[in-house]
Amino acid sequence: NFNHLNDDDVILIAEALKQNTNLEELALEGNDITKVGRDILRKAIFDSSSFESVVNCNHTCEIDGFDFGKTPRNIPCGDKGVINRARKIGFLLSSRFSEKSLVYSLDLEFGDDVLKLAPRVLAYVYTCMTFHDDDHEDYNVPRISTDIMYEILRHWKMPELYENRQ
Repeated sequence: NFNHLNDDDVILIAEALKQNTNLEELALEGNDITKVGRDILRKAIFDSSSFESVVNCNHTCEIDGFDFGKTPRNIPCGDKGVINRARKIGFLLSSRFSEKSLVYSLDLEFGDDVLKLAPRVLAYVYTCMTFHDDDHEDYNVPRISTDIMYEILRHWKMPELYENRQ
């Protein structure tokens, strides 16, 4: 807090956050960080441009001092970000489901890797469906609906996955 940091400093912090899985809290209140810097930090903890971008974000550090709006925030859960990563993927799946483009976007992003990645996506969905923490309801990630699991299971390469099991 109050360290006279600015947007140039935030660029370096955001890059460091992508590699750091140990830092759990960063207090940035009272610095000279503008909306541009805040957006850079938001993208370091949640970049919704693709599933790969979400996976590569920081999932362990809670950033204090900013309101990131509807962006999912990291919650302190002591699991090296596993729950936060699943919550963010759930958030992305939910937003794409509401746009009616979930299966299309999964096919487009994963291409030929679908059969390898489908079990991981389903595991993230299951984690989102079953995780609930009453202490952190204000962290902006709705519980994922069973409709999303149904759409994935019904329309997203499940026959191919079943045929290719070993």
